[in-house]
Order: sequence, then C-alpha cells, then structure tokens
Amino acid sequence: MNQSVPQDHPKRNVTSDINCLSSNFFQQPPTERSRCIGVYSLSKSSNLLIFRQVRGKNGKNSGTLVNLACTCRAFSTSAPDVLWEHLDSFVRLIQCLPRDLFKPQHEARWPDGVAGSKLTLERAISVKDWKIFFKYSSRLRSVASGRSYRSLNDQGCTRYTNDVIFAFCHPSTGGPLIPRLKELSWDIPGQVYASLLHHLLTPSLVSLTIHDINTLANPLRAPEVSVLSYIAIACPLLKVLKIESPLWSCNSLNSEGSRILSTAILSLNSLRKLPGVTLDEQTILHVSRLQLTELSMSLPAGLSVDNIRPHLTAPAFGSVDALTVHANTFPALTLLLEALEITPKSVTLRVETASVVEQIKPLFTALVNACSSEELLKICLDTPNLHYDQPFQWSHAFNLDMLEPLFSLPHTSSFTLDVPHKIMLDDADITTIAKHWPNLRTLSINEMNSWNGYDPSPTTHRSLLALAAHCPELAEIAMSIDFSEIDVESPELLHSRPNGGVTNRNLSAAFFMAIKIDHSGAIAGFLSDAFPRLFRVMARWRMNAFAFDDEEDESSDMYEMRWSEVEDLLSTVG
Repeated sequence: MNQSVPQDHPKRNVTSDINCLSSNFFQQPPTERSRCIGVYSLSKSSNLLIFRQVRGKNGKNSGTLVNLACTCRAFSTSAPDVLWEHLDSFVRLIQCLPRDLFKPQHEARWPDGVAGSKLTLERAISVKDWKIFFKYSSRLRSVASGRSYRSLNDQGCTRYTNDVIFAFCHPSTGGPLIPRLKELSWDIPGQVYASLLHHLLTPSLVSLTIHDINTLANPLRAPEVSVLSYIAIACPLLKVLKIESPLWSCNSLNSEGSRILSTAILSLNSLRKLPGVTLDEQTILHVSRLQLTELSMSLPAGLSVDNIRPHLTAPAFGSVDALTVHANTFPALTLLLEALEITPKSVTLRVETASVVEQIKPLFTALVNACSSEELLKICLDTPNLHYDQPFQWSHAFNLDMLEPLFSLPHTSSFTLDVPHKIMLDDADITTIAKHWPNLRTLSINEMNSWNGYDPSPTTHRSLLALAAHCPELAEIAMSIDFSEIDVESPELLHSRPNGGVTNRNLSAAFFMAIKIDHSGAIAGFLSDAFPRLFRVMARWRMNAFAFDDEEDESSDMYEMRWSEVEDLLSTVG
C-alpha cells in the first residue's frame, strides 16, 4: 500500500469523510479499498474514528469491523483497540484464556434453570496466561451491560467457581485488572464479587454504576459497603457515581452505609453526575459547590436545613440541570427548596410517605420561588401508590388551585403528578392547564394512582380536544377520561365529528386509567380523527386500588381486550 500523499492533493478533513467512507467502503473492490485509504495516509487516531463509526453504538456492527480489519495489515493494530473498547461482561476477558486452564467441576443448576457444570481451575494461572489477559484488558475502556439491573448471573460469572473469581482478585501485577478502564457498570451479588469489584476500580475510572438487583428491601452488606469506602482513593477522577435500585423509593444503603459513602464523596471533587445517594449535611454542602449537572439525593431523617441554610444560596447547586430529591415528608422538601436559588431544567420531587393534600401547594410555591421561571421545563411530584389500607386519603381531593403556583412557569414542557388523592380536575381545569403551558410535550396525572375511586372521571373527551388545540407539541399523555358521551354504536357517529375538526399530529402515546368502554370502534375513530399519529394506547387499572370492586374485577380482562382492540384499530388506520 502506498502511504505517501501526493503533493498536489488538497488537505482533507478526515472527520468529515468518516460517514461517506464507512458507508461506501465495502462497495469498492479490494484493490480500490486499499488505494482510497492509502491516499490519505490516515493516522492511527483517524483509523480509530473510522472504526468507531463502522462499529456503531453498542458494537452492533462489530462483524463489519472485523471484515474491515482483515482488508489491510495497517488496520490490524487499530481495529482490535476499537473491538475491545466496550464489553458487556467481565466474563469475556476470562473466556480469552486458554481452555486447558479450566475444567468442569460438578453438575449444578444455574440461576436460569439450565443444568450444567461449573468451571474451576485445572491448573494455576501462569505468567503467560496473565500476559494474554492483559493483552486484551489493556484495550478495554468500558464494562457495562447497557441494560439496567443486568445481573452477573446473566453475564455468566456464576458459571465459574469462587476459586476462579478469587484467582482474578490476585493478578500477577498487583495492580488493576483493567488498567485503563473508564466506565464500569456492576451489581453486588456477594463477598467474592465485591473483592473482584475492588480490583476493577482504577485511577482512570470516570463513571461507576452499582446496580443493587438482589435487595429490594434489604440494604447492601458490609463487603459491598467496604468497596464504596475505597472509591475516593481508587478513583479520584470519578465524574459519574450511581447507586441504582429497581424501585425509586428503595434505599440500597442503610444508615451506616450512607455515612460511609457520604464520607467518600467528600474527597471526590470531579463529580458531574451523582444520582441515587443519601447525603448528610456536610456532604450536601460539599456537592453544592461542585460543577454537577445531574443530582439525585435523599435527605436523611432529622436533617436540619436551618444549620446549612446560609450556605445554600446562589451559587450553590448553580450548575445542576436535573435535580431529584427524595424526602420522608413534604415539609422537609419545602424547607430545602425555600433555602435554594437554582436554575435547573428538570426537577423531580419524591416523598416516601403519603402526603397531606394541603401540603402540596406550599411545596409548589417553594419550587417556583427557588427556580428560574425561564429555565425550568420539567416538573415531577411522586408519592407512594395508594394501598387498600389507606382509604382515608380519598377524603381529600387535589384540585386546580394547588397547581396555581406552577402557572408562573410558562415554558413547562413536561408535568408529572402522582399522589394518593382524588383528582378533581374537570374539562375547564384541563383547558386552563393547556392554556398556561402551551409548550407541553408530556402530561401525566396520577398514572400510578387512581383518579376518583369508583366514581366516573370528571374529565371527558373534551379535555383531550383542549390539549390538542392549545398544546401543539403534546406527544404523550396519561390521565383518566370519561368517554361515555362518544362510547356509542359507530353508525351514530357517521355524520358527526366529536373532535370538532381539532387535530394534533404529534401525540403518539396515550395511557388511560380505570376506564371502561363498550364500543372499541367508536373510541378508536375519535382518537384517530383527533390524533392521526397516535399508535400506542394503554388502559391501566390493575394497579389502582379502587378501579373495580370485587364483583367487577372479573370483567377487567374484557375491558383490557377492548382497549387492545382500540390500539389495533389505530395501527390499522395509521
């Protein structure tokens, strides 16, 4: 291959040529492939740009990249670097070692129910084996499944005995197993894997996500918490730290674990994203001074906002774009917001205990006073789902007056409300909401809670028309609608258009709660006329405590089938 560049050839921008080169490369004959690459005398960094483009996101086109690497010897060093940049499992590295290193030990039943043999060590790992391992691990930059809560069982670690995992916790170099690792996504199944995680924490790591998939109610144990205490020492440049659980209200760390993690965070000064942790007063002050763009924190019980109030004024949390705060009570959230001066684009407020409905308006007032009306676009208030043992909450109703403070945020594009109270919003109220928030793209009201128990919803199909008329960008809604006025035999609608000519061409998904219908065709006809691009429709009631009484519960399958027919009809029309 001729690597020289003709003197009269103009200088090319390699980055701008990547898309064209990667899409047309294999249309060329092999000799032309070498010629067109050789003309530009691409450097290794340029090759890497091309290879990443060919591979695509998440390595979807890795096979194509292998073919590209085989066309030219000059690619043989750069292509493996890209192929090994990202792995979905640490096990892939173990599988690179010689087969004679392992032997089947005994018959066992794996967590997926398939019977098979676990692999254990046939012999000790030699220096030559470690060289093979580091040949590949030194290229690795990311170990992440790309799927939330994917367990090590799915990744294949349980196919190996504890002896194998123990051996990899003691590498011959004494240093990190993956020396240039930047992103790590991991779960915490037990002590032996906590030790392995310890050896994957490197000074180069900038993103760490710990998925707690095994404990919905129990906190992480001492071995896992001990690893958290090591984070600040092992990963001083960490920018993203996530502690994730399957349930938003589940705290994976007990009070001792939260204290240890808070202490470790005090030594991390490069954090940009910190979701899912409980912070004490001192740590709250520390993170308030960082250049965070995303923060999700839980307020500990007994937090005294008055102690830290003087330090929470601007510029505290000044760079945060997305803020999520968990608290035990509404007053705790309100007190914190009253002390802040922030400019986030998105705010999510989550309360662990059922609310008193009168506390909602003061909370929204504090939110408006704390945030810039020009910046705040997305608002979410979540509280636990209503259970059968909390019927007293239904004596209190949420009405339009409680939303009034938020109407001073004219740029709101997303609003989510889930509270265990009756929702008393009628067509006029929904119209008022639509007029105040013309930029709405998402509107969700009590999707996870029922609206009015056994009573019909106060909103009718006219509320949908008001949203269609005043919110042209609306793309997704979740609310309760009484369709009884148009839920009639189709012939009765032949000469009428209940939508009055109002259409919205952006709405694509609608979720309706506890709604009984009799005529699927009539509902589908109205929805397709008003929302021509609506293709996903769901009716949710099984999670709602008051959707059906015991006698009607057997009919829920029938209503579910009718709503499925609505969705099928919409897809046919579309």
